[in-house]
Amino acid sequence: MQRKILTLLLAVIMLFGTITVPVKPVEAASGTNNVEKVIEALEIMDTDQGNSTNPAAKVTRAQYAQMLVNMSALKDQTSAKSNVSLFKDVTKKYWAAGYIQTAINQGWMSGYMNGTFKPSQSITLIEAVNGVLKLLGYTNSDFTGNISAAEMALYESKDLDKNITKTQKQALTRKDCTNLFYNTLTAKTKDGKIYAETLGYTVDSKGEMDYLSLVNSNLEGPILVDNDWKTQIPFFLGNATFYKDGTLGTLNDIQENDVVYYSEDLKSVWAYDNKVTGSIQSILPNRLAPTSVKLGGKEYTLGSNDMSVAFSSLGKVDEGDVVTLILGKDDTVVDVLGIDEYNVTVTGIVINHGEHVITNENDELVSTNYVTIVDASGNEYEQDYDIKAYNFTEGDIVNPYGLMIIRLPVPYSPFYRTA
Repeated sequence: MQRKILTLLLAVIMLFGTITVPVKPVEAASGTNNVEKVIEALEIMDTDQGNSTNPAAKVTRAQYAQMLVNMSALKDQTSAKSNVSLFKDVTKKYWAAGYIQTAINQGWMSGYMNGTFKPSQSITLIEAVNGVLKLLGYTNSDFTGNISAAEMALYESKDLDKNITKTQKQALTRKDCTNLFYNTLTAKTKDGKIYAETLGYTVDSKGEMDYLSLVNSNLEGPILVDNDWKTQIPFFLGNATFYKDGTLGTLNDIQENDVVYYSEDLKSVWAYDNKVTGSIQSILPNRLAPTSVKLGGKEYTLGSNDMSVAFSSLGKVDEGDVVTLILGKDDTVVDVLGIDEYNVTVTGIVINHGEHVITNENDELVSTNYVTIVDASGNEYEQDYDIKAYNFTEGDIVNPYGLMIIRLPVPYSPFYRTA
């Protein structure tokens, strides 16, 4: 509760004062449903016939055949073309002939007694269930009596029906199929393995698909946003999807000194405003071959050779310098700006102060005073200081890097403005 009060207090000061604080990056999931994001990332709903954006659109049997292929290990081995005409209404020149042939050969789908496949007919729940159960390794010999009833019972017991309300003979929409495929990916096969893992994907500790790992494995970047950053994106940004700090956004949300990643397959751009400002406490392991830097009590990995050079003996950055680290999505250092390059003033409240032992520039153990400060975003900063120059009291409003104390008038008024 005390932390919340302090944070609220600083927020009020920022609102009515003249100080600014760096933005803390948002790490939450985006506004798009995780199920939809996973299925989109895996391109399971994509068909050669085109992709409707309407979740209520019915899925045809031909489309479902290709979707089953997309859900299988045969995805990269199956052609749309076929050398035979399997059905009266599916010639070898039909757009989905190869996918239908694979679905038939694998036992995922079947034709009708009159020699037709009815490719344009909507897929029903029982037909769809038969397909995904076959993907999970089940065959007709695993069921006794009424096979359809037995399959529906297994469909329910394996929770493949999550977020699906259709009955056995009802047609499925794109939304229904999206849920069915996601449920299948997170379900166990006949052999007891998570189906997604048999395809090389990962699930988290809750048994859900790890969307971030899917995206990260296919991302290009980082790109520092400047006047020319758009020229480095290999697709048209007018039709792209944008995320800012993990939340669905627009192109206009991306600002200078943000860090950008992109997926050409997904036609999506992820931008992060993840910066931290402070005094460099140490360059590790040394300035001859630096791999990380410590700032504000936290260690940050240098993300490129350019950054290693910048913090090396050949660079211009040294311990004690006040800088702004521009961080990528994984908190690695993408760029570094001097205090004159990135105009920022961080203000916080003193929550603790005391004395501790540190290693100085001569590798000697020395005792020094420190102060712990929390800013308006809830970030904590620990800064060493000279007790002869400053006398801190818990509750002081300070600049962590210049260690300028701002004494608030008593009683405190939120309309007090700092000079």
